[in-house]
Amino acid sequence: MRGLGERLGPMFLQLPPGWASARVAQLQAFLDFWPRELRVAVEVRHPQFFMEPYSTELNTLLRRYNVARVIMDSRPIRIGSNEERQVLQARERKPDLPVELSTTADIAFVRYIGHPRMEVNEPLLDIWAQQIGQWLKQGTTVYAFCHCPYEVHSPEICQALYQRVNALFSLPQLPWQPEQPEQARLF
Repeated sequence: MRGLGERLGPMFLQLPPGWASARVAQLQAFLDFWPRELRVAVEVRHPQFFMEPYSTELNTLLRRYNVARVIMDSRPIRIGSNEERQVLQARERKPDLPVELSTTADIAFVRYIGHPRMEVNEPLLDIWAQQIGQWLKQGTTVYAFCHCPYEVHSPEICQALYQRVNALFSLPQLPWQPEQPEQARLF
């Protein structure tokens, strides 16, 4: 991975939903071993880590190592008709957890799990654009990972978030940003 040089972003360590606070020592052992020059973002999915004192314990550990806590937003897949929610949640199998806005490193790592209908995403993307703009103004590097249970919609969601942030905080043009919109499709 080091061969990517300056284009290498943080690695994404996703812990299983059953991985609870009793195992934090294992995470610390992993972080002791992890090379400091390689960035890592940790996603926890056990409900304990969204309650005190476990949230503070985890955040303190991650801050000590300058490791980002993945900020997962799965709210979009919980919106819509009962049938629609069941299908989206079955495809994603993500626990229903609150959005934890804690930053534990000099980077922020947002994981947005979008809805296939763009009108559902729009108000949430507006909120995320404001938050990302604040972090950027504070000098925080932000990594945003947007995807959808139906991946064909992922590029559109990413582009919509980029445009919203760019309207608030001037961003460089993306290297793959085409002159002709039909070339923007990744899938």
